[in-house]
Amino acid sequence: MNSLDLQVIYDSLVLQHLSFEERIAALILTVVVIFILFLITGRYWKQIFKHLTRHPEASDIFHGHVSIKNALHDIAFILKILLIIYVLITLRSTLHQRPYVVQSYPPENSRFVTAAPKITIDFTLPVDRDNIQFHLSPEIDGTWEWEGKIFGLPLYDRVTFYPKESFLPNSQIVVYLVGLKPPWYSEKSHELALEYSAPRVPKIIDTSPQKNAVDVPVNEPLTIEYDSPIGTFVDTKLEITPEAKIAKIDQVENKQIVYFEKNLRQDQKYTVKVYQTERSYNVLTNDDLERGETKLLKTFQFTTVTTPLIDTYEPKGDSVKADASVHVAFDQEMNRASVETSFSIEPNVPGSIEWDDDKNLRYIFSEPLQKETTYNIVFKSGFESLSGGITDEDITLTFTTIGKVAVESSHPISSSTGIDITNPNITIVFNQPVDKDSAQSHF
Repeated sequence: MNSLDLQVIYDSLVLQHLSFEERIAALILTVVVIFILFLITGRYWKQIFKHLTRHPEASDIFHGHVSIKNALHDIAFILKILLIIYVLITLRSTLHQRPYVVQSYPPENSRFVTAAPKITIDFTLPVDRDNIQFHLSPEIDGTWEWEGKIFGLPLYDRVTFYPKESFLPNSQIVVYLVGLKPPWYSEKSHELALEYSAPRVPKIIDTSPQKNAVDVPVNEPLTIEYDSPIGTFVDTKLEITPEAKIAKIDQVENKQIVYFEKNLRQDQKYTVKVYQTERSYNVLTNDDLERGETKLLKTFQFTTVTTPLIDTYEPKGDSVKADASVHVAFDQEMNRASVETSFSIEPNVPGSIEWDDDKNLRYIFSEPLQKETTYNIVFKSGFESLSGGITDEDITLTFTTIGKVAVESSHPISSSTGIDITNPNITIVFNQPVDKDSAQSHF
């Protein structure tokens, strides 16, 4: 067993691992045990004392008194002596010890979560408040207040720093304790230093929408996620092109959620630049004390949803048959319910809507169309695509049905002369399919 092991054993025996208050409580408990032992064995030793005064010869003191009971009294006496010696050694060790830091909060060598935390330091012993001096590097304004009053006496083993100013992020902080000694001991004082780190500037680890995202909904907020908590020790500025006015920015744990005054524009590519400026500030007013250089933290782009458009539609033109049906092909997958709600035909013709898929709509008329009639297929503004794109104006598609049967052309031409009699065929072309028998009956 080496000297280090012996020192550890000694420190444990004299209760160096306990706080000052716990050590004093343990010593008081030991004194109580000694007192109880005195009460238990007092009568026995009183008899021994009387016997000693009557029989000064040492050889006769215990004559006729040897018994198990007397042996237990002797053991108790030895135990009392040992406990008294232990109390004296422990008390001397405690009173002659220099105070050290037993713990601090935030823990020593840790990184602060905020730039202006209160710092609490617990000592192994009460500290002479009139002799100790506190120094901070870098220096900021604040107050040191003593706490942890022991047994109601003016003895303090805890001190807390309440800052009035903040540290700059990423700075290294040292708390110097000068003139550290207990109030009852005039031995030369000593010094200690505790080291901490100010919060580091958070870095962006994710965004929503992500970089180069497409079909981004126009009514959702922008979310920026950081790798550490966001504090008032940095100013964050967003530059959005084209301009989108920000209504508010909420901070939730490691995220910033950006809400816009109104929806973003559809069919628009946006560029977002995030700038940060390190700062120190007054804790009460939040006024700037010092500002660092403004730095570009991240640039990302995204494109909002496109406005739904119609690729093609049928029928069209001015020669639509009376038995035609409507087919509309959209340029993207659509929200069927919103399209059906916005759909109408003028003049109204009964029918039903059917879908080939999310991009292709059909309207099947339940009765023939009127001839020589212009029809308007109307989609009211506000119908949506599945990606969230919304039309902001009405869309009207027009077609006209064919009229009565008419001769479009003939051969030979009416009123022509010089017809070749060797080719007696006559060809008539109508403007629409006709019933063969009906046409021949009117020839």
